Amino acid sequence: MRTLSSTLTAAQKSSSARPHPKVEVFEKIGGITRLSWTRLYEGSESDSFHACCMPGDGSLIRLRVDPSTNELYRQRVTSPDESSDYSQWTDWGVTAYAVALCSYAANVHAWRIGTDGILYLSVSTDNGASFGSWLNMGGIDGTADFRLAACFKNANEAIVLYWDGTNINRRRYDATAAATWVSPTGHSDPGGEWYNEVQTYDDDTGTFGYDANVRKDTWSSFIEFTHAALLCSKVRYYASNIGAGAQIDIDAYYGDAWHDVYEGDAATSAYTEHAVTPSQMVTRARVRLKPVDTLRHVRIHDFDFEQDNTWEVAAAWTNSMNSISGVAVTYMGDWNIVVTGTQATTMRPIVCTCVLGDGYSAAVGNWSSLKELTIAETDSDIAFKFPALDMPDVFRAFFVEAYSGNEPYNRPYWTHSLATADFIDNLWREPVPFNLSSDYGLAMCHKSPSIWLTRPDGVWRASVSAGSVEITDSVLQIEALTNETSGRITIVLRNDDGRFADIGQSGDTYEAIRLGSEIKFSPGYHTTAGSSPEHSTGLAHWITGWEYSSSGGRAEFILHAVDGWGLLEEWKARRQFLWASGDKNIFQLLNFIFARAGLEFSSFSSSSAITAQYPTFTIYPRESGKTTVLRLLAMVEDVLFFRGHYGYLKHPQTSDSTDYTYGTDHAIHEGIYRQYVKQVNRAQAFGDSVFTEDWDWDEVELVWDKLAQAYDTNLDTTTKAHQRGDAMLREAAIRAISGHIIVPLNCGQELYDVVEITDSRAGLSSAKRRILGLNHHYVPAKGIYSLTAILGTV
Repeated sequence: MRTLSSTLTAAQKSSSARPHPKVEVFEKIGGITRLSWTRLYEGSESDSFHACCMPGDGSLIRLRVDPSTNELYRQRVTSPDESSDYSQWTDWGVTAYAVALCSYAANVHAWRIGTDGILYLSVSTDNGASFGSWLNMGGIDGTADFRLAACFKNANEAIVLYWDGTNINRRRYDATAAATWVSPTGHSDPGGEWYNEVQTYDDDTGTFGYDANVRKDTWSSFIEFTHAALLCSKVRYYASNIGAGAQIDIDAYYGDAWHDVYEGDAATSAYTEHAVTPSQMVTRARVRLKPVDTLRHVRIHDFDFEQDNTWEVAAAWTNSMNSISGVAVTYMGDWNIVVTGTQATTMRPIVCTCVLGDGYSAAVGNWSSLKELTIAETDSDIAFKFPALDMPDVFRAFFVEAYSGNEPYNRPYWTHSLATADFIDNLWREPVPFNLSSDYGLAMCHKSPSIWLTRPDGVWRASVSAGSVEITDSVLQIEALTNETSGRITIVLRNDDGRFADIGQSGDTYEAIRLGSEIKFSPGYHTTAGSSPEHSTGLAHWITGWEYSSSGGRAEFILHAVDGWGLLEEWKARRQFLWASGDKNIFQLLNFIFARAGLEFSSFSSSSAITAQYPTFTIYPRESGKTTVLRLLAMVEDVLFFRGHYGYLKHPQTSDSTDYTYGTDHAIHEGIYRQYVKQVNRAQAFGDSVFTEDWDWDEVELVWDKLAQAYDTNLDTTTKAHQRGDAMLREAAIRAISGHIIVPLNCGQELYDVVEITDSRAGLSSAKRRILGLNHHYVPAKGIYSLTAILGTV
């Protein structure tokens, strides 16, 4: 039972109670905002690699690649809205295959993998108004079919992920990471003039290498220092015997060319540093010296690279895919990732999720295993590609489903996580097609209150805030029927002034009233707590239709809606799902089904079997979520009820305490109390080499045995078999006692609550019953505000 305040409890018991039910409509399904997309731009740009982000000032930053030339273009639209110009692009003057964008506050990272196979980064610190030069982050070994994704954690931490044809590689950014000095690992003496070269980088200033007989005002031969590619921010040297006024020339090799670091006065007998600005992926440096006073044997005692550790060295993931067609990442507790491609062993096309741990759901730096979001058969002509991932309110993902059969298509699909689910839980609603054809998918970004979708020729916007309207003042009648496997509500509204003529239209007061919108019915009363009525929020339904009624001078608008059972019924399996024994327990299977229908799932109490049993289980193609849930619940004693968009398990037991009392201070208008023979008093369970029997001997002695049998190969222990037998007996016991009571509406009563009934006219005193159905009925014109509670045994 939902918790009520003392004043609301007193009000519903009062003989002078003043009812006040509240009815609201929200643009939500399953508690999640239903996004209503408006296309703000439709251009002629070719579809290709693209990206978007939205930094702190709310500007929209976009990248696109011209597929015919691989030229990279960028765009910045300040204060984007329906009147903005999204057609103006700036040629960045570089080429690219894959691209990515991410932002945090005023910081923007633009990434590209160039046609030269090198990973590049350009940084903006002014919300994308200007960008620095491209930083060479190193070459990528592999094919040209690259994929790229990036995101920020905060102002100091970010990540880039890229597919090189074999692995997804990660590079994390930490602005606070200290740089370290690194010795070269080798050398080259192109002119053959240097001696003891190894001693020029042995970290010992007491030793040295030298170029003999360097004449006055003449450069020595270069000595080159080598290292595997490292992000270099500085170099330093220690030289001697060069004389006053000597000159030094230092170059660094990156981007397939030598670049000047410093040329000028040389220091003697001391470490001297020179910056590589900005930091670059360096593989070599070279140094030469020029004395200006006399002939000298110039010496170098040491040389080092300063490794910029803000970007870690690339590291491959620990998962495996045969091929990858897209990767997307967003941060929330961990680095949360969606990958598309084909499985390593089965070669099946798949959309999957995983986590790179940051200490929330996985240890820092650890990869979780891949989990299936959706999958197709190898011979289905289906491929998945180009995912997008963001978290404006919940995790929201897009990906492309490409079909190459007789009527080929490239269609984006979208999905979202549950509001309470962690990313690693992999709980996603069934993916839904988006009305668009797109080879390269959609990019996604957000800044409250809007979420944005882009591709080169399009910009879409939707509000993350759910539209809503309260319709309490228009209510003429409410009937909400809830039983154990279904729930529906009918709401009759006055429409004599035509107020509901334009429902669902943009800008209309009742814009939120659309098919699928959520209705919240919150029973309440005027109380002594203050001027405002009090309510108990608990009943949620989703609109399935409406009707307009006109007769006898009356005009009414009637809404029809179903509860969570209805959403479960609407979900149909698109394919077969199969779990082997040991894969998931019954609770986890239920959680999966609820998520696919877009519903939350939890428990107030549960049997041990719900988490202990890991059955072999199949969901058949076109089977509804409701049918599947009922098959699973048949395996256990647990029951299910809805509170809003949450489905809750409850384990009904004879020892359950009383939730509410009727017939003493809460009046009973009508009571019917029945008792029947239990339909089952002997239960046999047949399993995998297991057979058990359970009995209700008291009933057997009265009416002989009434047999029920269960056949299930998942029952591979006597414990499991007895649990199934107990469940069959328990179900029969609950239904052997029935009836109903009609009472002044109790705002907090829920399915499977235990109530005590005192009705002297029927000879009942503190008789315990369990609620198996509820009918909320409100007709203010007739003074009706009642609850009919269907009864069963405890």
